[in-house]
Amino acid sequence: MKIIIHYMKLVFVLLFLLNFQWVSSQVGIGNDPLLRELMQLKEQMTRDYKLKEFYVIQVHSGGKGKAQEIKKKIDEFLKEQIVKDSFKKEVVIIYETPNYKVWIGKFGTRLLADRFFLKIKDKYPDALILKPGLG
Repeated sequence: MKIIIHYMKLVFVLLFLLNFQWVSSQVGIGNDPLLRELMQLKEQMTRDYKLKEFYVIQVHSGGKGKAQEIKKKIDEFLKEQIVKDSFKKEVVIIYETPNYKVWIGKFGTRLLADRFFLKIKDKYPDALILKPGLG
């Protein structure tokens, strides 16, 4: 009699596990359209410099003409760099009333930003490292 009860418990546990596995495969969190929409929104906010997940180097804050001139010079400098850096090499002009700001890169860590800062600090003494969205 004890053996039959033992086997019945075993069958019950197996049925429970099979049912649990079937339910979890049907729910699938990756299939949620809201989650996909949130991921796309996060990517867009990162592209638009609205999230605080990276550092940039600001080399200019002032007039539009000077900002465009500096951006051209830095673009050329980045093209000349043979060393492969581990950050997104881009130079952007951001307008924050009343100034145009020239930002370099999207550095994942402060250390990466500091390394690149050492390369440009002599040419751009007013440069500083920022974390967008703070302040």
